[in-house]
Amino acid sequence: MTLFTIILIGADILTNRYFVHKFGGSKTSDWGAIIGVITGAFIYPPFVLLFVPLIIVFIIELNQGRPPKQALLAATGALAGFLSGVAAKILIQFIMIGWFFIVIIF
Repeated sequence: MTLFTIILIGADILTNRYFVHKFGGSKTSDWGAIIGVITGAFIYPPFVLLFVPLIIVFIIELNQGRPPKQALLAATGALAGFLSGVAAKILIQFIMIGWFFIVIIF
């Protein structure tokens, strides 16, 4: 269960980083998305968790001289990363729940 919990935490971080990079974000934006996920989790989840990485990546990309359209595309990667991280967490949590019931029954 500890391993699954670590995977759950890593799911948000890695999916955000991957999708920001895939949507054209820079390495600085990758790290910005990670920081946004971590800080967004403590401010007011789940709403802030959705928007903090998006805003951080958008601002970083604008500061690096990218046009607003490209910056918005990279920020959309942060949103896609969050949503795919949620899907991964749901799958992992179903596995954990199933494992729990198997251990109790047998």
